[in-house]
Amino acid sequence: MRVEDINLSERAYFNASGKTKRSRRWVALSQRVLDPLFMRCCGRQECWVFPSKRSKTGHLTTVAKKFREARKAARLPASAVLYAARHTYGTFVYETTKNLQLVMNSMGHGDVRTTMKYQHHDHLEPVRNAIDQRNLVRHNSRHSPLAVQ
Repeated sequence: MRVEDINLSERAYFNASGKTKRSRRWVALSQRVLDPLFMRCCGRQECWVFPSKRSKTGHLTTVAKKFREARKAARLPASAVLYAARHTYGTFVYETTKNLQLVMNSMGHGDVRTTMKYQHHDHLEPVRNAIDQRNLVRHNSRHSPLAVQ
């Protein structure tokens, strides 16, 4: 991540790399993430947010090693993987917004089928309720109480 790819006023950063064109997109930043980024980048106009003298590219390209160290220090099982955070994000945004297109765009997916794994079947209750409500209103408006037996 580069400092010049962060837009503090819009609370977003531009993900300039990725496997697909859709993965290169603006990503929303929470206030919890924005505050330390602001402190880290304060006054700098361009450079890597997380520079590394040991890296050939001059910056950290992965946080996998640090994550493994943190996981071990927290005594979490090896099955707790960093990628699970992405799934948690997708699931949470879908549960909160009920907007699959929004989740798809925010995660950089090019195919809705990829995003549908965040739409868990147990979250279909609002759909059932909406259909039942529509059917109840439509059914009751067509029949008088005397005609229904």
